Amino acid sequence: MSTTDLFARCHDHQAHALAGISLTKSLIETSFDGYDEAAMATARGELGEALASYQQLKHEGIFDPAIVSGDAARADRARMMKVACIAAGEEYRQFVDHWTRVSGHDRWPEYRLSTLNLIKRLRDHIDTERAALDDLATMYPPTPR
Repeated sequence: MSTTDLFARCHDHQAHALAGISLTKSLIETSFDGYDEAAMATARGELGEALASYQQLKHEGIFDPAIVSGDAARADRARMMKVACIAAGEEYRQFVDHWTRVSGHDRWPEYRLSTLNLIKRLRDHIDTERAALDDLATMYPPTPR
């Protein structure tokens, strides 16, 4: 797969993750009485799968090869992006672990606020990462046709 195709696949994964984030946001913005815990659990699982797939693509297809490419600037950029990606993934895993053990229904205001804050951080991370990936893509030599 060409570098251009990898970056395009990253954009597709980002769109899929953002759709999952939007669904999660719509579910958590309902009233307490209208909250559907089963739907949220399903959405959370699907979002987790989308984020994990996206992370694997970036790490194996872009970050790791860039780090060993011999291009110092590209390697530095990829390392910084990989660290930020791992941190965002760990934050999501910790969130899911915590709220899987604690009933969001029993602590609705805290759960709702925590979920909305995570959604904002995930969106911000994906937006920042999109720009960084686009910048990283310019660090590759053009693909011959």
